[in-house]
Amino acid sequence: MPFWMPRQPCSMNISASYRMLDIKPGMAVLDAGCGTGDDARAMAGIVGASGHVVGLDTSTGILEVARARSEAIGIDVEFIQGDVTDLPFSDDTFDACRSERLLQHLESPVRGLQEMIRVTKPGGRIFLAEVDCDTLVVDVPAGAIVDKLRAFWATGIQNATMGRQIYRLVRDAGLIDIQIQPQTMIDTADSRAGSQVIDRLAQRAHDAGALTGDEHRAWTEYYAKAQQEGRYFQSLSAFAVCGQKPAQEG
Repeated sequence: MPFWMPRQPCSMNISASYRMLDIKPGMAVLDAGCGTGDDARAMAGIVGASGHVVGLDTSTGILEVARARSEAIGIDVEFIQGDVTDLPFSDDTFDACRSERLLQHLESPVRGLQEMIRVTKPGGRIFLAEVDCDTLVVDVPAGAIVDKLRAFWATGIQNATMGRQIYRLVRDAGLIDIQIQPQTMIDTADSRAGSQVIDRLAQRAHDAGALTGDEHRAWTEYYAKAQQEGRYFQSLSAFAVCGQKPAQEG
């Protein structure tokens, strides 16, 4: 069973992503891999009634949740089931395109980026944010256990080090005016959402045979003591890259 980090501790700074995209009233925006639609709804509030936001995801079940939440608060977002590597839109449809933690799950992230560029208008911006699994660190004496946890997490992700790759992919794709923003998410005993997920990861790793019984016991004992004493520390880094599609010549 694949393991995914929770959205909140690993999300990029939301307002920063919208600033990097330069979202304004009246714009048409695509949120690729929209999930339950939180970002799509936020962007819909920015573009207003004169604009249009489309949220795209592969999961019909998740999209049903997204639609229900949007209808419940009266926010107009169009949600479409589809694959980012074969987008169901014409060339030059959107003023901006956004994706977060999407390319890491694709067999062909280059194809996904090419499609996002294709459907973005010349002069429009494309925003990508991705976590790099290798940046997961925990202050624990038995560092080898964290190495095993990191490796086990990566087995459930197609491209576990996508965070470090997106700058190269964006440059190779020909985008210009490239902006980069790193973000390190910190979890301590006082902000336990991420650390609780790592504890669950340790259990899954043990169940799958990636941690021995002794290693799992050592982790569990350390985790409980560090939380009780308020000494737990964990961090994970993500990277956002935003670039502009060149204007058409002539």
